[in-house]
Amino acid sequence: MSADKVKIGFRVKPNSRLRAFIDYLFIRRTPSCILCDDSLVQLSPMLRGTVIELGGYKKLKYSTFATHAEKYVVTNISGDYDEFVDILNMKYVDNSVDSFVCVNVFEHIPDPWKAIHEIYRCLKPSG
Repeated sequence: MSADKVKIGFRVKPNSRLRAFIDYLFIRRTPSCILCDDSLVQLSPMLRGTVIELGGYKKLKYSTFATHAEKYVVTNISGDYDEFVDILNMKYVDNSVDSFVCVNVFEHIPDPWKAIHEIYRCLKPSG
């Protein structure tokens, strides 16, 4: 996705505090999960073509947000995934991926800037 098409920072809806409290009490869904899901819903129309989720698990079903994607691949180095991918040395060809989804991953990476450069290398110019 190009930076000019994405608004940085999402507005929190007025009823979000009550929603977060109720969700956490009844289904243990944290405010972080709510914000992440709301953000993915807002960005989902831009997830088209080949979408690679880095550091995901198939059971979390973030792929349900990418309804316009032709191909959605969940990658990780452990757990339940479609492909094994090292985010610091990805096997994808330059300019070959339309979109990446990366949720709660960078805090686990020893060199996050190298990962960002690797994502940028693989991302199509219009991605």
